[in-house]
Amino acid sequence: MSDTNFLQLWRHANSNTNIIVVHLETVNHCRQSRDQLRQALEDQGISNRVHIPADGESIRLGT
Repeated sequence: MSDTNFLQLWRHANSNTNIIVVHLETVNHCRQSRDQLRQALEDQGISNRVHIPADGESIRLGT
């Protein structure tokens, strides 16, 4: 999934939706790095609602 594909998904998501992007840089068909996607999200002003965890990082959902 490229940043262009991701932004298309984002446009269709509910405004209350948070997205967690995983499996970047883990298999050979992932050509988009975390840094590249992070930059694309910042350029679009939506990086505060998209989480790109580091390897081994846990994200707690809910309250």
